[in-house]
Amino acid sequence: MPDAAAFVCDDSGTIRWWSKAAERLLGYTTEQALGKDMVQLFAGDAKPVRDNGVGPITSAWTARTAQGAIALFNRNVVALHSGEDERLFLQMVWPQTAPDDEALDHPESPKDHVGAMATRIAHDFSSLLTPIVGNAMLLEEEISSEHPLRRRLDAIREATERARGFAQRLMALDPKRKLTLQPADLAHVVSELLPELRSALRPNIELVTELAPCPDSVSVDRKQIGQALWQLALNAQDAMPSGGTLAVSVALLDGSAGDMAALPGRWVQLQVRDTGNGMDPSLLPHAFEPFVTTKVPSVGGGLGLSTVAAIVRQHAGLLDAHSAPGRGTTISIYLQSHGRLREDAAGTGAATVAVPSKAAVKAHIVLVEDNQMVRRSIEATLRGLGYDVTAVGSGEHCIRAVSGASEPVDLLITDIVMPHMSGKELTERVHAIRPSLPVLYMSGYDHSTLVSRKQGVAAEHFLQKPFDCEDLSAAVIQAMAAKVSP
Repeated sequence: MPDAAAFVCDDSGTIRWWSKAAERLLGYTTEQALGKDMVQLFAGDAKPVRDNGVGPITSAWTARTAQGAIALFNRNVVALHSGEDERLFLQMVWPQTAPDDEALDHPESPKDHVGAMATRIAHDFSSLLTPIVGNAMLLEEEISSEHPLRRRLDAIREATERARGFAQRLMALDPKRKLTLQPADLAHVVSELLPELRSALRPNIELVTELAPCPDSVSVDRKQIGQALWQLALNAQDAMPSGGTLAVSVALLDGSAGDMAALPGRWVQLQVRDTGNGMDPSLLPHAFEPFVTTKVPSVGGGLGLSTVAAIVRQHAGLLDAHSAPGRGTTISIYLQSHGRLREDAAGTGAATVAVPSKAAVKAHIVLVEDNQMVRRSIEATLRGLGYDVTAVGSGEHCIRAVSGASEPVDLLITDIVMPHMSGKELTERVHAIRPSLPVLYMSGYDHSTLVSRKQGVAAEHFLQKPFDCEDLSAAVIQAMAAKVSP
């Protein structure tokens, strides 16, 4: 696998499956590795670490390569649901230079440095983008579709949506990010994305799909899997400037038949194939590294496939790629099956929230945002939706506003990462005054990144910047429907 080396061992530590990427990274061929005990092969602290039942945990791992060198890696271990009596464990490893778990808070590998830097850039970029998105939405309400400036406004909105997608791709590179995964039918998830995907492709790209209903469940973040599919499709389109065929398929693979060359257990495969230019064999092993690209600078910057790799890694999945010049590219994502899909989970998707008319909205909101430009934009959007708004720039000003409010406060909206007082600390102090006040948190970081960086909040209601009017309206309605227990 080009992204991370992967192999499977059983409960005693005997290696049962070995990937091509493991051959490249650790030096042992498949014939040398299969059937060997991990301690026998790797020495070092090569004990067969098992996951704790709640998902993969990254830890440092010292191992001996085939060349005899002792090297330090990061390692994720995931228990496989093979349907058999024996217990199997998928181990994914990639290079690391720091000596202990401290490296996870202070990344030392080039890939982790890039991911941490990309996350910070995405946060700042998202904050800057928020008022642009908000003001564009407000202008759309004021300028009719027949107005001569409407075409330019639509172009601005399209550009901001592309910029928002770019920020999301940067955020996905965070090495400490953890997603909230839900059981789903992957074929159903992909089928929901196809109409929008078709409309985004050029007319000379033929989209072919093979999405038979899959009986097995996988654990996914629907939005992130959609981001990965979207990026693979756009990359495929770029590789077919004169047109071609893009094929998307979902299939169930069962490697439990005893063939040691096959990946053990049951897996659901999402595959994207194109008939494009293909990649040179020397580039393929590095295709999923940040800033590696075959495109000219004006077409792409080399973050697309590295984003896909990060999303797959966050799903504890595997990634494979086959390509040759002039023969197209095939990229496969493998997600572990978690058994037969329950009927009530097969077609569940994100809940939709009806947005009421302005006349129906009568509420007082306190908004806390330290960036003045962002604060003004959100305040204008909320007032445009019909809310009464008290907008302040700091936690201290918020506490004074809540304490001295002469009318009821129905909702607190606060940024999480702020100077002097974080959103979490602010909420604790506000709830000492108004214990039942619901809170809507917002941030340029996504929620999983905040949690992994010890800035998370136990928040059911969270809105990631940049957001538009519809996103904000729906989040406000949901948050106000909840009351905090004193």
